[in-house]
Amino acid sequence: MVLVFHKLASLEEALRNIDEKLGGIKPLGIESVELSHAYGRILAEDVYTNADSPPFDRSLVDGYAVIAEDTYNADEANPARLRLIGKVEVGELPSIEVSPRTCVEISTGAPIPRGANAVVMVECTKAED
Repeated sequence: MVLVFHKLASLEEALRNIDEKLGGIKPLGIESVELSHAYGRILAEDVYTNADSPPFDRSLVDGYAVIAEDTYNADEANPARLRLIGKVEVGELPSIEVSPRTCVEISTGAPIPRGANAVVMVECTKAED
């Protein structure tokens, strides 16, 4: 796997673009509604819980579970090259462990395997033989 980098907009550019496209859209205000009438509505503030759901770390994207330090200093001219050692699908318990300079293919929602502390999006990678 090789990491691929894309030029991303800065926060200021992104906010300016949103304002240009949606200019003038502002919240209408805050109101309380019964939970049964809340479907499709937007929360006015964050909601927190004491329990995780699901109760495990999972990937939010399709990609590769990695040790983040293996990708430090990687860029287009100096890609991180990692050895693919397996795959984890949604609904299965990982039986493989990520070690330095290796990665595991992972599906969105799948449990992150032991040893991994990051996931690189598949769009930012390129497979090699």
